[in-house]
Amino acid sequence: MSVIAAVQWTAVATIALAVFAVVTAVFAFLAYRKQSKELRSIEAHMTDLRDWAGQETELLQVQFGQLDVLRQQFEEQRAVNARHTEVLELQAQELKASLEQHERQSRSKATRPGRAGPCRPGEPGVARRVLDRGDDPTPCWSARVEPFAVGLLAWRRMAALTPSHGGEPGTRPRAV
Repeated sequence: MSVIAAVQWTAVATIALAVFAVVTAVFAFLAYRKQSKELRSIEAHMTDLRDWAGQETELLQVQFGQLDVLRQQFEEQRAVNARHTEVLELQAQELKASLEQHERQSRSKATRPGRAGPCRPGEPGVARRVLDRGDDPTPCWSARVEPFAVGLLAWRRMAALTPSHGGEPGTRPRAV
């Protein structure tokens, strides 16, 4: 073989290698573009995730704030309930004492102010007289325990302590 043929074959091989190099460079460029698009997509996704995480953090902070408010309201309600429990226990003790006192008075033979003994037919009993007390200075006393009268007496005692009926302290509400 001659030198020219060897050079020609070398030139053909070099051209083929150059063509393959150009094709490889084109594929490398396309692959680089695709990777850069994917990388931008991943970066955008990470940015979105970071924004979402920030929003979730703010939402959790708001919810924790609401939880603190609810916890404070719960503690305040617990304190109010404790005060109500104390008041209700005192009222229960007062009602028990009033009932016991009323039972003792109904069993005792001691004279009371006014007329002792049962009411005459047609006369109102204790509960009615308690409501109408202003017209007769000598109320009629009944010997039986009337739950309405006991509850009314307890209510009157509380009304004397707190003027919720619009009057002055110590005054009693009148039934209409």
